[in-house]
Amino acid sequence: MFLFSRRNKGVGFKEGSFEVDFMLFSSCSLAIIYGVYLLLDPWQLTHGNNRMAMPLLPHLFIWAALFYKKIDECPIKSRIFLRIILISSMVSMICGYKKERDVLPNKEMVRLCYSMQDIKRKYYPNDKPMVCIIGKDYFEIVELFIAPALYMNRRYILPKDGYFFDTCDMMIAPSNFMLGDPGFSKYDIFHFYHKVPYAVYLKEKIF
Repeated sequence: MFLFSRRNKGVGFKEGSFEVDFMLFSSCSLAIIYGVYLLLDPWQLTHGNNRMAMPLLPHLFIWAALFYKKIDECPIKSRIFLRIILISSMVSMICGYKKERDVLPNKEMVRLCYSMQDIKRKYYPNDKPMVCIIGKDYFEIVELFIAPALYMNRRYILPKDGYFFDTCDMMIAPSNFMLGDPGFSKYDIFHFYHKVPYAVYLKEKIF
């Protein structure tokens, strides 16, 4: 935003330049890509990973190069600061993405997604079952289970909410959770990377 502020009227992209053409291409292509994503609903195949962000990466690198060049038109005092910010942002994005890739791949997550699909197809072919997801941290259970239970009704249960399962058709909870409800049976256990194991429970009447 600094590059396009009113105080820097000399900083901008000239009409008919590569920058202007790329701005139009970038905006249109990303609009088409993410429009198709929304229409085709690809989340059913992504298993909660960051595949949705991949189209942005090549655009970001080109925009970074263009902005780096335009920094020469900024006041001298701000050039070094802006370059440090830009380079630091790109480095953090590259290193952060690599670190995330080292942690995220987990075969158990993929297995859970397919297991949930099988349960839905086998026991609830014409309905959207209510999946009650139990955990201590809201953001952790959302991160782990929103993708596997995407096409089901979801209810997130935290300790402060109290444990009431009357409306639950199935449950996902830590494997050491004392369920105390004879109406549910353990279906399978999943071991996630650096997480406590979670178990899937189904109502006994559907077996």
